[in-house]
Amino acid sequence: MWRHMTLPEQDLWYAVMAGVRAFDAHDQRAFDAATRRLLHHPRAWRHAVLEHTAVLLIDEIGLPAQHVTRLVRHLLTNMPAWQVSVDLGLLTRLAAANPGSAESGGPTGTTHRLLLVACLTHLADTAAAAFVDTALTLTRPSPPADVPTLVLPRARTSR
Repeated sequence: MWRHMTLPEQDLWYAVMAGVRAFDAHDQRAFDAATRRLLHHPRAWRHAVLEHTAVLLIDEIGLPAQHVTRLVRHLLTNMPAWQVSVDLGLLTRLAAANPGSAESGGPTGTTHRLLLVACLTHLADTAAAAFVDTALTLTRPSPPADVPTLVLPRARTSR
């Protein structure tokens, strides 16, 4: 069932989208600002969303992991300023559809993950919005099984 995004989900979504746009515009300052904005969210959650987004984009590209890694490396060789920030080991783990396997934490880990999502979005030649939406849904806690999803007030019976 669809539901509106919470304010933290919206903020994370906008931060990821800003990072992808900054990458496409070759704007390192805007990319760093998007990364700083992501750092306001809990590390485990932001990394899970970024990793799930990357896995979905890798699936969208539809190539074996080693080809995706080569494409990302080739894309970044034309952008020397970005090359320092990418973690190709992280890409290899995520290309194996193994989110949560990467131990890289803190600001550097967030930068690596956002840069990876931006690269994969560029390579998939698609917009990242739907992929981030899906990743947010995958990382959203599910309601307890014993709580009904729709509760209607009881009608008063007349005497």
